[in-house]
Amino acid sequence: MANKRKLSDIKKKIHKGNANVLTAQEFISRVDKGENFRFEDIDVITTATKGLMSGIMGIFSFRLAAPKSLRKFTEISLNGISAFPGPCPNEYLGIADLIVYGTAQSHSRENYCGGSLFRELVEGKSISIHAKSSEGKIIDKDLVLKEMQYAKLMGTRQAIKNYNAMINCETYQVDTIFSCLP
Repeated sequence: MANKRKLSDIKKKIHKGNANVLTAQEFISRVDKGENFRFEDIDVITTATKGLMSGIMGIFSFRLAAPKSLRKFTEISLNGISAFPGPCPNEYLGIADLIVYGTAQSHSRENYCGGSLFRELVEGKSISIHAKSSEGKIIDKDLVLKEMQYAKLMGTRQAIKNYNAMINCETYQVDTIFSCLP
């Protein structure tokens, strides 16, 4: 067998249930234990990243103050991560609407970003909110996800191919922005 294989052949093996698929960590662990692999031994090595890609954001809405106690929030941070108040000012409602970027870094915690914040929220952990109103009023409050009126993760890019690992040996073009094309 030549050291290349067609995507259609791999797909057939996957469909039949006899493809040899390993995660990158499984492959590394087995090699570290002295196992040797030939090209034909493995059909697919899956890869993933623990890092959060750009384009992921959290959109949140929650009450921070009593209605009519302040006009709107102009600055907000969650666990030290600066958020963007709006798009709705929710004037005089005491509610903060905000967006947090997944790649935004915390100003108060080392190696902590929006992705870390999202994970802690999903795990049910309490987060610290620091907010400033247009009048200069400072509010510090701890919240958990279930206390928020609205919480949603959104991504502008959801499926990205690993362009270092995908090569198309077929005669037809594969539509992608990353992989090598014929």
